[in-house]
Amino acid sequence: MNLIPTLNLWQWAILAAIPPAIIALYFLKLRRQPLEVPSTFLWRRTIEDLHVNSLWQRLRKSILLLLQILVILLVMFALLRPGWQGEAAVGNRFVILIDNSASMSSEDGEPTRLDEAKRLAQEIIDEMDGGDRAMIIAFNDRAVPVQQFTENKSELSRKLKAIRPTNRTSDIGEALRLAGGLANPSRFGDRENPDDVATAKAQPAELFIFTDGGFDRVIGYDLGNLTPQYVIIGDEAPKNVGITAFSIARNQERLDQMQAVCRIENFSDQEIKSVQVNLYIDDATTVRDAAEVPLVDGVGGYAFDLFEMESGTLRVEVDLEDDFAGDNVAYAAVNVPRRANVLLITPGNDALRFACETLEAQKAANIEVKEPAYMETPEYLALAAAAGKDLIIYDQCSPSEMPNANTLFIGALPPGTKTKEEIEAEAPAADAGDEAAGGDAADDETATEEGEAASGDAVDAARQQGAWIVGPAQPAPAVIDTDRTHPLMRYIELGNVRIAEAVPLTPPPGAAALIDADIGTIFAIAPRKSFEDAILGFEIVGENEDGERYANTDWTIRRSFPLFVINVLQYLGGQTGASATGSVQPGKTIALRTSTPNVKQVSIRDPKQGSLVLDRQGQATFPYSKTDDLGVYEVSEVFDDNSKELTQRFTVNLFDPQESNILPRPELEVGEAIVEGQRHLQPMRFELWKWILIGGLGLLLTEWWIWNRRVYL
Repeated sequence: MNLIPTLNLWQWAILAAIPPAIIALYFLKLRRQPLEVPSTFLWRRTIEDLHVNSLWQRLRKSILLLLQILVILLVMFALLRPGWQGEAAVGNRFVILIDNSASMSSEDGEPTRLDEAKRLAQEIIDEMDGGDRAMIIAFNDRAVPVQQFTENKSELSRKLKAIRPTNRTSDIGEALRLAGGLANPSRFGDRENPDDVATAKAQPAELFIFTDGGFDRVIGYDLGNLTPQYVIIGDEAPKNVGITAFSIARNQERLDQMQAVCRIENFSDQEIKSVQVNLYIDDATTVRDAAEVPLVDGVGGYAFDLFEMESGTLRVEVDLEDDFAGDNVAYAAVNVPRRANVLLITPGNDALRFACETLEAQKAANIEVKEPAYMETPEYLALAAAAGKDLIIYDQCSPSEMPNANTLFIGALPPGTKTKEEIEAEAPAADAGDEAAGGDAADDETATEEGEAASGDAVDAARQQGAWIVGPAQPAPAVIDTDRTHPLMRYIELGNVRIAEAVPLTPPPGAAALIDADIGTIFAIAPRKSFEDAILGFEIVGENEDGERYANTDWTIRRSFPLFVINVLQYLGGQTGASATGSVQPGKTIALRTSTPNVKQVSIRDPKQGSLVLDRQGQATFPYSKTDDLGVYEVSEVFDDNSKELTQRFTVNLFDPQESNILPRPELEVGEAIVEGQRHLQPMRFELWKWILIGGLGLLLTEWWIWNRRVYL
């Protein structure tokens, strides 16, 4: 126990004088009138009072005096603020962050990590004093304010109990920004607008983070007036083996056969040499296939052969009891292949036409061929605006505006493309740097550096706005590397391909470089809203100044060229691309394509048998975001007579190694701050002064009762 005095020296002196004053009152003589009585036997008590009021006689015992002195001593003791260290919150404003991501469902808590986090948070609520305020935020990959600041402890407890686990991944960034909105106001008024006032006043708060720390470092965040406490949730050595990938792929040895390929990882410190993996088809409970998968350095994989399966669902499970069951099962869907609707616009390209007329290409897509003049017709303009095609291939031509479709440009550039020379000419800072040059070498060097910096900033600004940047055409580029992991480049070998001329590409942010040459990237793909645009920086065939056509590459005589066309039709046509049905993580949006572009509605049934009807919103796809449950989702197209037809399925899987790694992190990196984790709440003082004052009040009541009853002790 320790003491914290609350009065200064002269105040203590005044308080210390009160007990002697009370005692002195018992020594005062009473002024009495003489009275003759026949006998003193009946007045013995009065005579004793005379003795007691004599200043020079000993003070007789009095319970009233004892109680009065004791009350004053208790008040003095309470003013010393006695207390001891405990485990609860300090302060009067608390922000409680509760992680309810997938890993918080691990069963190494009470009974889960989320339950343990809620129990500890309840302790903070229980320890709140009058006037204390708290708010609760639940977070996963997004933050939800469960309860705003309130003094109502019962309401806080009710909202805390209502927090439910999710299958989502974890990201604390949004939760921290939400928590800091009150303690660290971002605006203090606009000086140019006097009517604009500050949105909030800085109010410090205690920040309690209940999580296992399974997320990346928070970059660019300042805690400011928030005092953080990171409470580690979870055992120090949990056990977990999870599925991190599960997909349908073609057998590399037999291209006419499909395989279900899964990847297993051990996220435990303890060694696990192998696990049994079971494969189920559709909703069957009987194992269709099983395998004992060895784990080498904690990683293993297996490919199940699929025979004569045109459509259906697959489920793979790891037969192992561990602390986290969320990644022990994964799903995949096999859909009947849908022919993509493709428009090819070209002035003439026999090699491209022949590749599009192969049997495999015809199976993959319904291809319509038009000449560049078609882009000026009302039919094309309506088709491009209404997302009438899944993919439009522009060969040696470009539209005036980008269509609502995936695109491939061959030897052509999309509208809005700029050259570095054009950007440099438009950069005023570069001209200012040139004018600032003086007469000596140092000034020239400074001006050059300023001009290069301004040019680089202008290029970055153009890229941020979605523009493609191209350099001047270069002769005979040599292919250095290709991204064979991307679906567009699967099974593509370009080591023996020769190219006469190409332009280097600088794509916008989020792009992927697919072919790199000694002059730079010559094939890349980039996202655009819900679409993707691919640009091949060289022509297949070209036309010289005399109007004569010539071959710009010998790629067309290689086996990889028709295979490349197949990849384009399948990926950008929507069969296996980013916008195609497949697998998404919980909470992520998937863009659903229909079998025909004129479908107005689709109905989606989730794994819990709930359904939702989506209307087309003038886009090529139906965006669907209610993907919180793991499992298989069924998509049906709704026709004009309200009849439905099941056309495709997609799956939702966790597939997040960071979430599967349930080992609690010892610290959190928040901006420049390192928040050390602790297994319990930070110690604080338990105050006794309230209980001491309550005891003093009880003594006063006892003293009053004794005096009122005239009890002499």
